[in-house]
Amino acid sequence: MGHSRKRADKQRKTLKVQVPDQARDRASTEVVGDLRMIDQAAYDRKHRLYQQAVQSPKGDISYMLRFFRENIGMQAPVHLREDFCGTAAISATWCKSDVRRTATGVDLDAQALRWGWQNNACSLLGGSAARVCLVHSNVLSDIAEGPVVRTTGADLSGPALSDLQAAEHANKACHDDDGARSDCCDAETDDLRCKPADIVCFFNFSVCLLFTRSDVLRYFRHVRQAINPEGGVFVLDLLGGPAAEVNARIQRRNDVTGMTYLWEQVGYNPVTRHIHTYITLCDPETKQVLPRAFAYHWRLWTLPDVLELLRQAGFPLVEVWLRPIKDAGAEQTGMADGEDTDYERYDLKGSNAELIGSVQGGWTAYVVAVVPGDASV
Repeated sequence: MGHSRKRADKQRKTLKVQVPDQARDRASTEVVGDLRMIDQAAYDRKHRLYQQAVQSPKGDISYMLRFFRENIGMQAPVHLREDFCGTAAISATWCKSDVRRTATGVDLDAQALRWGWQNNACSLLGGSAARVCLVHSNVLSDIAEGPVVRTTGADLSGPALSDLQAAEHANKACHDDDGARSDCCDAETDDLRCKPADIVCFFNFSVCLLFTRSDVLRYFRHVRQAINPEGGVFVLDLLGGPAAEVNARIQRRNDVTGMTYLWEQVGYNPVTRHIHTYITLCDPETKQVLPRAFAYHWRLWTLPDVLELLRQAGFPLVEVWLRPIKDAGAEQTGMADGEDTDYERYDLKGSNAELIGSVQGGWTAYVVAVVPGDASV
């Protein structure tokens, strides 16, 4: 009797753990699929909020066009190269504003590039999305060797395209369905990765992600080779001054969209000039907070450093446009007051007393390096 009870208990225990293989596999697949959908939704929300709260592509493009007109002339720039492009919002907006325009975006984050292709290039340009070429590559190397990143599915986590697939996509981008050349392509090249750029931009203070002078110089030399020899400009942004070198938690507002985000600076080291920065986002509809959704480790370069390296890289003309950091007076915590002022050109031959006085607390800058072209030399 006792033995029978033990056998029955053992059978019940066995039955509790026995699950058919097919049911177990199906349940596992469903869980993985649900998690993937959750992860993708979170990834999608993060980038959408970043673009709405932090970026202002039309404003950046407006300044780039101004710099081009004032230094190169009235001819319309056609091809843009956006380095460290992330989701390529500037590239897509650039092409959206003129049917003649093309853009190449370069970044090491293939997943961000896929998201940008689907949600910026395809969303804004539809059937003309091929005018944007997104390249998975290191800006310190030859981007012509990097694969072109595109996707048509919802899963953006897969590997980058192979070089063969990249070549096929680059060829399709320059030809219509019937094989004829598309208007989006230069007459001398079938690959937007190799097309000379009228404008190269390097924004979001991305030069601070390069830690050594040798890497910065190497990158600047690659840019110099990429610019149209008939004339073009390279535009990067930079920040500095006391406000950039302290621990801070400041609420900032996008003057275009009205959305806000929390900006943090932590642990500035005056010996290495390294600092950690963070962006916290908040969904205005759900009120959900995305703490430190983006994190950066920077080396803060000085303007003299950048100007010297640009000249060493072969740019014959370099200029600086400055404006004060509007929350420089907020010190360690607070809310940024007022709207951003316009950038002002620093006159290399003038006194600039008023401009210099206005940026004593901290500044952001556009640095513009010019290749005047044979006709302008």
